[in-house]
Amino acid sequence: MSTLSPETISDLMARFTSIMDKALDTKLKEITKDLATKSDVNELTRKVDKLQMENNTLRGEVSTLKTEILARDRRIEFIDNQIRRNNLIFGGLSHDGRNELQTVVEVFIRETLGIVRQMAIKDVVSLGGRKPGSRLLVRFGESRDVTDVLQASNRLKGTNFGINRDYSESVRAVRWNLFAIKRELQRLRCSLKVTVRSQYLVVDDMYFTWSDVNGIVYKDGNGLQVINSLVGLDIGGFEQELLKRNSSAPRPGPASSSGAPGGSEPSS
Repeated sequence: MSTLSPETISDLMARFTSIMDKALDTKLKEITKDLATKSDVNELTRKVDKLQMENNTLRGEVSTLKTEILARDRRIEFIDNQIRRNNLIFGGLSHDGRNELQTVVEVFIRETLGIVRQMAIKDVVSLGGRKPGSRLLVRFGESRDVTDVLQASNRLKGTNFGINRDYSESVRAVRWNLFAIKRELQRLRCSLKVTVRSQYLVVDDMYFTWSDVNGIVYKDGNGLQVINSLVGLDIGGFEQELLKRNSSAPRPGPASSSGAPGGSEPSS
């Protein structure tokens, strides 16, 4: 059997190497044909940077829009409350829901509240449509009429009558939480006087309010620590329960914020 000469072997190796190099080159071209070039990477980087700048701009615009919407809502709420300031809601009065509603209110003010002077009642609306005995929204012409009626409504304690201010929905929601806190403090036998005035919880002449985001608020800051220190109790757990409830459940409708007939709102 003849053997291959070294020259033949070298030639075969060279050919084999050439074939392998060509095959490898073809394979690499197939693999890298879809890969990005340096210019492609630079272009992609430029586009990403542009998107980030646009995103930052949009974030700023959204933040500005939120601030403007919040300011607008506060103005609307202020105007709404100004419109409602001379309104009162009467509950427990006997009427048929249709006829002589203003006369019903005038007689109630005169005979039950004991106010004999003439009052400027602009309008009376049944909040229950034509349902007999439903609550009545009374619009007075002067603020002193509202003050006198609220002061005289102390006579209604222990009765089925009730008179309350016509608060906006947002204020009613705040008051609902404040009355809940007041009841909790009473349950814990807090020794300090606790009252609810408008949208404030007054504890020892210190004014607290409520936020669905921050809970109890005092002077635009965290009010929980302040009220805990003031009353000598810890109501942090109760505050968390209210926050959780508010985020998951609808609030009460436009019923009396104090929760029961036979009383009235403070005149403040």
